[in-house]
Amino acid sequence: MRSDGKERSEVSDGNRTCGARLAREALSMSKARLDFRRLTVAERIQLAQDLWDSVAESEEVFELTDAQRAELDRRLAAHGNDPSAAIPWEVFRKELLEG
Repeated sequence: MRSDGKERSEVSDGNRTCGARLAREALSMSKARLDFRRLTVAERIQLAQDLWDSVAESEEVFELTDAQRAELDRRLAAHGNDPSAAIPWEVFRKELLEG
C-alpha cells in the first residue's frame, strides 16, 4: 500500500495490475507455501518484471560491492565497443514470451 492509501496496482499501468492479480493468485494457491509453478511462464515473467519495477521505484539506496561495480563497468565497456549487439527490452521480452 502506498502512503496515499491506494494499492500500488490501482495507480499503475495495466501490466502492473496484471502482476498484482498474479501475485494474489499465487498467494491464494497455498497458504503454507507459494506455488508459482501453477502460473504460466508468461505470468511468472510478468510477476518478476513487476517485482523488479517495484524495486526500481523504491527510494531505498543500496551500495554495490566492488565486484558488482567491476561487472557493471565491464558490461558498459562491452556495450561501448559494440552497441549493435544490444537489443531493446521490448524486442527481447516479445521473443521470450512467444518462445
